[in-house]
Amino acid sequence: MVQFWVLANANQNPDLVTYTDNIRQLEPLASHQVIPLELAVALMDAYRQLRNVLHRQTLTHEVLREADLSEVVSFVRSQWQSVFS
Repeated sequence: MVQFWVLANANQNPDLVTYTDNIRQLEPLASHQVIPLELAVALMDAYRQLRNVLHRQTLTHEVLREADLSEVVSFVRSQWQSVFS
């Protein structure tokens, strides 16, 4: 979603392509009002939560529990559907 928003709006807002990572791209997307600030913050939090769980799993060889991610996955899926449906 983030890459889609960046590519769709970079011609009007060239600073959207300053960074290549999702977290730092969400802030300018919000400041240029491509997406609401609340959505940008929620997506940053979701990304961090997913990344933290995956890093913990890698470091501890822990089995990933669906319950660890169900809420964040549901949120991201709903946003995906609203963008691409």
